[in-house]
Amino acid sequence: MPARLGQATLSPPLIGRKMVRSAFDKGGENMFHRITGALLIVAGISMGAIGVMGWMRTDAMVRIFTELSAAGALHGATFNSELWSSHWRLENLILTAIGSLTASAGVVVLRKKRMGYLVAFGIFMFAGTYPLVLRICGYARYKWEGGSIHSGLPFFAVALAALLVYMGMVRSQRTKRV
Repeated sequence: MPARLGQATLSPPLIGRKMVRSAFDKGGENMFHRITGALLIVAGISMGAIGVMGWMRTDAMVRIFTELSAAGALHGATFNSELWSSHWRLENLILTAIGSLTASAGVVVLRKKRMGYLVAFGIFMFAGTYPLVLRICGYARYKWEGGSIHSGLPFFAVALAALLVYMGMVRSQRTKRV
């Protein structure tokens, strides 16, 4: 007999937490960790590669900035090549370290360990606050260094997401024990 109007023939859809829990119960949790871990590894390798390439090309960039300074293209700013070179190398060393930590956090996330998300939270909070700290401490010597709060917002958003996943994993492990 055909269903009449107003009669449901299918089971009601899962809503809210039930839907999320159902997706994780069916193997979605494994895929989530795989995708997140792979993204962290790719981001970490990319950051590390940018840091290494910046370190290796410091001398070429010093020549370019010296020529720009001589042409007056730096808007009257004085350019000290030795000071800038050491400054640039330190920045690239920090970027390489952040990249290697991010890739390491990705490997830990791939292994489904919650500590990887906590490390990712710390890395992205550091990346969001680092330019502001440079500007406040006076280490940012050039106009293009030391971003604003708006430049840190994407890092803060990713850090918040990592923290929420970490807290969710802690909560799910506590409920499994009970």
